[in-house]
Amino acid sequence: MKTFRKTLVLFVVFLMGTYFFPLFFEWDTKEPILLPEEISDSEESESSTLPQSPTDQSLIPSVGFANYVGLAVDDFLVEYGDPVKVEMLSDTSEIWIYGTDSTDYLQVMVENYVVTEILVLGRSVEIPPFEMGMEQEEMYPLASFHPKFVVPFENQTIQINLDENELNNRPLIAFDNQTYAVITMDSQTHEIVSIQYMTNEKLLSTGLYDLTPFSSVVQEPVKQFNPAALEKVRTQQTIRYINVMREKMGLIPLEESLVLEAVGNELFEFHASLQEQNTQPEPASQEEASEDAVIISDDAVEIVGGDDDSNQESETEEEASEPLNETTIQTFLEEEAIDLDKVRLLYQVAPADPSVYALQWFTLVEYRDILMDESMSRIGITYQGDELLLILDDGFEISL
Repeated sequence: MKTFRKTLVLFVVFLMGTYFFPLFFEWDTKEPILLPEEISDSEESESSTLPQSPTDQSLIPSVGFANYVGLAVDDFLVEYGDPVKVEMLSDTSEIWIYGTDSTDYLQVMVENYVVTEILVLGRSVEIPPFEMGMEQEEMYPLASFHPKFVVPFENQTIQINLDENELNNRPLIAFDNQTYAVITMDSQTHEIVSIQYMTNEKLLSTGLYDLTPFSSVVQEPVKQFNPAALEKVRTQQTIRYINVMREKMGLIPLEESLVLEAVGNELFEFHASLQEQNTQPEPASQEEASEDAVIISDDAVEIVGGDDDSNQESETEEEASEPLNETTIQTFLEEEAIDLDKVRLLYQVAPADPSVYALQWFTLVEYRDILMDESMSRIGITYQGDELLLILDDGFEISL
């Protein structure tokens, strides 16, 4: 009898152990290091909730802002009045800004007096048939989500191809008036945080998606104003987008810092001086680094693969220069005695339009974590050609 009781007790203990052991030691099953590619793969598998429709795209009846895209700006002015601010990009392109915060922010791209793009970030702005903050499962009855779209452009037909990550985080919608809308989903909440209405030409020129048969549709360059003034506009746009997103999450907006901008310039200069000293650069590293984004957070530096193949291919050997890399950034930070516990740094090759890359950051967890860090209070952005360097700090770490 005693033997039976002992056996029964041991058997019960064994069952309890097999049940609770995975709960107590669940951390042992997790990877200690997550590479960016692995993070992206896991995100895709966890967030793949939008049902894919057949490749033959369906059209949504044009409604709301879609009715203004591709038309003269006069009708928009009649409905919404004058903007609170106008930013000049060139002698033919302007950004009209309506609203000032996360409640009502709205901007309109006007080119040659035609509305080519409308970007909505404000949570109270109506975006029928959707709503700002709508979750993915609530979008199912309202639209079909396709991995492929056929877009007419001039005398040809171009196919847009969305991968699984894009389909779930930046799905594309086609309206029956040949306009389109790119929906940006927050990588953490899986809710709509922005929507961009575009003409077909604008959509194809953004570089957001893979295109067939062409890798990109390049707009003819326009005569710009002072390049420094244009960079200032791009900086202001990027900071506005980030701060609107932070306000949505209940975080304080970041304050623009000329000190951090100057540190970014110093880092680019430091990099240039190292290139001059390097008499025999490694040819392989240049090709690999040109497609990378560097994210620095806490005590780690991560290289995040990019999709800037078109820029890389178009560069000649004379024009190409070695982009910033992990070693250079780490060396600079060590020489300047900058504490990574109080600083965040993001570097990447970026397209010209901040509404493309800045909003895309919020669909990627590793980028979003940096921009939504509640301990950060200042931001500085530095451009060098098509390279972007973004630095955040706690307000005290970096000084000149």
